[in-house]
Amino acid sequence: EDSKLKRDVALKFMPEMVSMDATALSDLRRETRNGLLLSHPNVVRMLDLVEDGPSAAIVMEFVDGTTLADLRLLQPAHVFEAATLKPYVEHLLDALEYAHTQPRVVHRDLKPANLMVNTQDQLKVADFGIASCVRDSVSRISLKSNSAAGTLVYVSPQQLMGEVPKPADDIYSFGATLYELLTGKPPFYAGDIAKQVIERIPTKVSERRKEFGIEGEPIPVAWDEVIAACLEKEHSDRPESIAAIREGLAGRKFRRGSGNTRATSHLGRGRGSGGSGKGPLLSPWMLASVGVVVISGLAAGWYFGVYEPAEQQKIEKQRADAEQRANAEQSRLVEAAKRRASDDELEHYRNEVAETMQAATLMSSAKEKHIAWQNLSIKLKEYEYPYGDDAKKLRADVEAEMARSTQAEQEESAIYQKALSEKTRSLEALRTESAKKDRGAGPILRSWEAFAASWKDAEFNAAYGKDHEALIKEARDAVVTWTAKKKAESPKDKLANAEQLFADGPCAQWDKEEKLMALKKIQNVLKSSSQVTAFNREPDGKYDQMMHEAIVKFQENKELPANGRLDKNTLIAMSVDTSVPPKKVIESYNQGGGSGGGGGKSSGGSSAPEWIKYLPGNGIVPAGGMGARPGFGFPFPHP
Repeated sequence: EDSKLKRDVALKFMPEMVSMDATALSDLRRETRNGLLLSHPNVVRMLDLVEDGPSAAIVMEFVDGTTLADLRLLQPAHVFEAATLKPYVEHLLDALEYAHTQPRVVHRDLKPANLMVNTQDQLKVADFGIASCVRDSVSRISLKSNSAAGTLVYVSPQQLMGEVPKPADDIYSFGATLYELLTGKPPFYAGDIAKQVIERIPTKVSERRKEFGIEGEPIPVAWDEVIAACLEKEHSDRPESIAAIREGLAGRKFRRGSGNTRATSHLGRGRGSGGSGKGPLLSPWMLASVGVVVISGLAAGWYFGVYEPAEQQKIEKQRADAEQRANAEQSRLVEAAKRRASDDELEHYRNEVAETMQAATLMSSAKEKHIAWQNLSIKLKEYEYPYGDDAKKLRADVEAEMARSTQAEQEESAIYQKALSEKTRSLEALRTESAKKDRGAGPILRSWEAFAASWKDAEFNAAYGKDHEALIKEARDAVVTWTAKKKAESPKDKLANAEQLFADGPCAQWDKEEKLMALKKIQNVLKSSSQVTAFNREPDGKYDQMMHEAIVKFQENKELPANGRLDKNTLIAMSVDTSVPPKKVIESYNQGGGSGGGGGKSSGGSSAPEWIKYLPGNGIVPAGGMGARPGFGFPFPHP
């Protein structure tokens, strides 16, 4: 949208190599200035050239419609009938006649794709001079020879040979355009197009429609003849102007570029005799004249019968020599055109090799490079350059690059598989570790976090598979899962009472007194442990928040489930033997005697087992006490 003038416009962006080249931009500005001179209802108006940094675009009138190339495909048998095409042809002739006679601009790229039809069924010609200007600039910048400014199947032999553009070139393109719209194909569409454009006379439109089996209204003779005249090889044999084409299409005589006047619908017809068929009687003076003519003829007989043949032979030889020279020059021109076309094709493939080489440096894997070189190798497989071994060298270069990329692909694939195997083994070990019941969520979480942190995506080239993505996803999911488990596993506050502290543990069935003994002993362990600094009071058998936090800290340091409970694994880590309750030990002692063998007495000889004061939490055991007596399991370790 043109916000200043409140209108819709079309932007034709230029290739970056054109917009970044000073000479190309200068040529483009010149063509734009020429385009600004064109103001006609059947010409797409050029409005401006805008430049913004590395971008350049031509601002043009917006045409809401389609092209004759697309409209042709909507017709029966995909071809226009002459009657349907006639209004568009008149619009096209108006546009070309205006351009050739007033601003004197040659289009140079006339074809069905440049003929637009808007929603009012009005034809507009687009791209006067622009497409050829851009093509010339691209050819110059890329060092690629391309003397034909227009699209090959529509250009005249003179354009193909790189001559200065003339209105006669647009007239040739006009004929080729009508030819395609009426038959579905341009005059030459397969094989060596350039050679055919220079040498071959195209089949007439009516005959081509018969060849293609196209049914419909016959092509007017005048149209057939005018299109054939437009496609003549020489400038001088084509209609001399757009006005002459109008005359010819109407069935009237029209002037050729040579100045000759020829008919269209009357071509090839004999002259009528007219009258009654009876001639007038000869008068005497006419008889005398006839006599003079006869005598003169007899006198001239000798000259033309004897002298003239030799002179005529000389003239014929000169004519034959001239024709031979012309044919040789024509062959030279054709061979030169073929050589240029071959050179262009060779340069095209050289550019493709260079572009593939440059693109390969940006590819992330040798596999991508191998595919790129393989595709180019397929293109080059059947390519031959008739003027040397350049094609063989190109193929050899591509094959060498493909071999290198194949070797690199195998190496990269092996690296991927090795890294995948190593990570898979690590992941399997983590799965086994995570399944252990005696490990806390915290240590398992740290293992998963370490695994995820050690992951380097650069080790895995996605061109060789996606299996590694599943591994890292599993690791990251495990981090989330075990983070939640750790949070749920470690209660912030102590349990409601000491009974819950022993629940589900090996001391769950002990009575209150035995559990109190156990608490004191465990407090002694916590106090003396270098890993737990939060618990620093004397053992008192009191279960509170401090003791809860000390138990959790102890469990974390031992990589146990940090649940704050005195379960089997926690008590084992504290070196507590829970196989026999304390009271059973006392009973066994009273029944079997003290450690010194004195019945129910202690080694000190007192009536009560004095060692009871040394039970859990008291910190000492008398020398030779119960812990040393065979057969008695002291339930708690010696400090």
